[in-house]
Amino acid sequence: MNRGTRALISARRFVTSVLGQRDKAASVLFMQDSLSFARSNLLLAACQLGLIAALRGGPATAAELSQRLGVVDETTFGLVLRLGVALNELDLTSGRYRLKGRRIRALAGDRGRIHLALLEEMVAYHGSVYRHLPERLRSGEKGHYLERFADTVARSSRVSEPFVAGYVREVVGSSAPDARVLDAGCGSGVYLRAASQVGDRVSGLGVDLAADAVAQARRNLDEWGIAHRFTAAHGDLREGLPDVGRFEIILLINNVYYFTHEQRVEVFHTLRDLMRPGGTLAVVSLFAGDSALTLNLDLVLASTAGCHALPAVETVMAEMREAGFAVAEPDRLVPGQSFLGVRGRAPSATTEHPTTEHPEGEARQ
Repeated sequence: MNRGTRALISARRFVTSVLGQRDKAASVLFMQDSLSFARSNLLLAACQLGLIAALRGGPATAAELSQRLGVVDETTFGLVLRLGVALNELDLTSGRYRLKGRRIRALAGDRGRIHLALLEEMVAYHGSVYRHLPERLRSGEKGHYLERFADTVARSSRVSEPFVAGYVREVVGSSAPDARVLDAGCGSGVYLRAASQVGDRVSGLGVDLAADAVAQARRNLDEWGIAHRFTAAHGDLREGLPDVGRFEIILLINNVYYFTHEQRVEVFHTLRDLMRPGGTLAVVSLFAGDSALTLNLDLVLASTAGCHALPAVETVMAEMREAGFAVAEPDRLVPGQSFLGVRGRAPSATTEHPTTEHPEGEARQ
């Protein structure tokens, strides 16, 4: 029997087996899902092992990689490499492995730390949420993830940086050329950097609850050469921010879900008191919606102690109005997703009761 005949018999055998299954389409889909699961876990393990960093400098043999990485179990390591090839993330040519797939090359690139954080958040944080979901639904207890994954979430949230940075520049650019900016919950300070790019006269302050984030922001501001215009300080919005001056622009980015409804209203009041007349509060967040991306994050947040489910954009707009802001219709930052920017204008010196602009309109495209 020749090779062609054997291949034909094999194909017929496979088709017959598949057609005999009651849920044949579902079986194929589950097999595809298993490959996605394997890819995510393999890429994360490859990062943590140092394999991607070892191959960043060029192709290497399995023996060379084992020696560089301190691998003792060469048999299992061989399976890791072979799986990488099978998933088209690695290439094997003349006995030497190299980076091949788009994902693994992205992990080796300039934004590799962001993509790595996404993998860590998805596999470790989100994976734990789903593993323990049944027992937590029955007990009502939430998982204590914030302390363990705070840095991971801070890094992974930078995946939205291109969309948010452009919006920050737009908001700051609509204000005075010497605007003073407050980033409430500044993290690494990346959006202060975006504000600085609007003009040399823009200055400001970032505050964050995490001391490590403040230290990192200060280092970054110095490295970016803008520490003479921007600084960072420790602060908790729920306790107020005394003695920080007044601002034309205040940013509240990717953190409204850390507050309850009552806390958000208080925070908005606090921020309004820090604004100069006619200043702008820009709130950026993924809001409640029906997309799978949104609902997944919503479920993770609702399962995490210290977090709350994503609020509806209409709820946050009403809270901003309650604090005295005139609220414009939201700006959609990502097509098809409820990732929105909401601008509130503080009353001018002569206005006591700000009006609402486009109160319940559809998000601008």
